[in-house]
Amino acid sequence: MATRRRGLQGHIGFYKYDPESVAAYQAGRMRDFGALLTLREPELRAEPALPERPVAPPDGG
Repeated sequence: MATRRRGLQGHIGFYKYDPESVAAYQAGRMRDFGALLTLREPELRAEPALPERPVAPPDGG
């Protein structure tokens, strides 16, 4: 039995989603995310996201 997608992906669920409103919503969310990244860019570039990994010694050492 195939699983039907619900929500934005399947355009069905609690609300009825038409493809145009879904596309507009997703485009708006991407714009918001891009604006957030633009605001946070200096902070994100200032510090490494992950600590550096220790380097393993050469074989046997």
